[in-house]
Order: sequence, then C-alpha cells, then structure tokens
Amino acid sequence: MVTKGVRYLNPDSRPANGGMHDEPQSLIPEALEIDDGEADAHATLAFVRLVYDWDWQGANVELLRAVELGPNLANGHYVYSHWYLTQKLYEEALTEAKLALDIDPLSAQFNYHVGVVHYFSQRYEQAIEQLHKTNELDPLFESTHQVLAFAYARKGNRHDAMAEMEKVLDLAKNNLRSKALWGIVSALTGKPEGAREALDKLKQESGPPNFSLAYRCAVLHALLGETDEAFACLDKARQEREIALVYLAITPELESLRDDPRFRDLLLSIGIPASRS
Repeated sequence: MVTKGVRYLNPDSRPANGGMHDEPQSLIPEALEIDDGEADAHATLAFVRLVYDWDWQGANVELLRAVELGPNLANGHYVYSHWYLTQKLYEEALTEAKLALDIDPLSAQFNYHVGVVHYFSQRYEQAIEQLHKTNELDPLFESTHQVLAFAYARKGNRHDAMAEMEKVLDLAKNNLRSKALWGIVSALTGKPEGAREALDKLKQESGPPNFSLAYRCAVLHALLGETDEAFACLDKARQEREIALVYLAITPELESLRDDPRFRDLLLSIGIPASRS
C-alpha cells in the first residue's frame, strides 16, 4: 500500500484540497504493516507524528527511516524541513527544503516552502524573492500571497503587504480565516484598528465548528498587546490540537508573549523544550 504522500503543511491553515490532512491516521500504521520498506509511508507517518501527535522524537525516527529508504524522495526532505523548523534549526531546515526542491523544481509547494523557511528565519528579502518565483509557477496558490504579505509587512512595506492580502481575500472568497490574516497584516503595518475589526468579526462568527480560529484570535490579541486574552485563545487552540501550534516556538507574531512564564508552560505542554523559545 502506498500512501498519498505529504503535500501541504501550512503553519496558518488547513488546505482546501489534497494532502496529508485527508489521510485518516488509522491507515498509516496499516500502510507500514503492509510495506515497512516504503519510504513515502514513513514520511507520511512522520507528518502525522509531527502535526497531529506532537511526537517530535517519533517523527524524527520516521524521517530518518524515510530518508534512508528514499534519499531522492522529495516528500521526505520536505517533512524533515518542517521538523527542523519546529526545533528552530533554520539552516538544517533550509538544507532539507532545498533538497526537496532540487528533486522536484517545478513543485509550487516546495518552492513556497523555501520561502517559508526564509520567513521564519527572518530573512525577509530572500523570502520575498523566493515567493515571487513560486507565484510565477502558480499565481493562484493562496499561501504564497499570504506569506508575501507577512514578509512585506515585516519590511515595513504596507502598500505591497495589503496588495497581497487583497489577493488572499479574493482567492479565499473573503472567508473568516482570510479576514483574520487581514487583521494580522493590518497590525503589523501599524493599523491596529484593522486588527480590532477582524478580531470582533472572528468572535462574532467563529463558534463551532471553527475552533481552529482560536489560534488566529490569539495572534491578533498578542499584536494588540492583550496578553491574557492571547493565552486564553492559545489554550483553546491547544485543546483542539491546532496544527499551527507546531510552530509556536518560532512564530514571530507571538514574540511579545515569549518572556511570559505561561508561554514556556505552553511549549512544555505540547512537548517543545522551553529552551526552543
């Protein structure tokens, strides 16, 4: 049995189509029982261990096996890059991201991921350059425009940041998640009233089953200086095992929370050593 493979791991959203998020976890051990020598199955299991189980050591074990069995498997290097990112090992993450891209240079996802590594490493110029390359491959890839908006905002370029967010809103059909992202970029570019407006909309409209929006609410509260509210939302995100929490230690939008003892406690509660913050 061959698994679908890992296509999407966006730190801020679940994909609308395709990828590991559609793969029932119960099928992965079955796949390995049938063919333990299948590299892609190990890469897929590593993905599950990482983003669903928060089992960092177990994910690493599976990734080592995946790379051993399939050194030319792009998915293996791609997931390994994500694992390194969660550990704040940026150079290693970039190396693995580039290996995946070398294997499949026309993949918009792998091109995009190199830009994501640059963004988390705070190399915003390199992120912008790489993400424009991704945009040439697939101008409809929403996540590219999102991270471009964040990178431009970090560079202080409000005009281009908001232009990219307009594209996100259009591609996402102005859904709640995209409105939250608009608020985040507004806050990053010195417009807290935009963040407040987005937060109010989220609170009005993000009841069940949209609990994953708790993470976006936390980011907005953090950017508005509302620390207690931010931690309350992060705790909700933890209870719902929100995928974005795998990047908790490196998310720059949560920088204002890092010196609070509650942040270290939260890291430990999901298995990330507090030293990683």
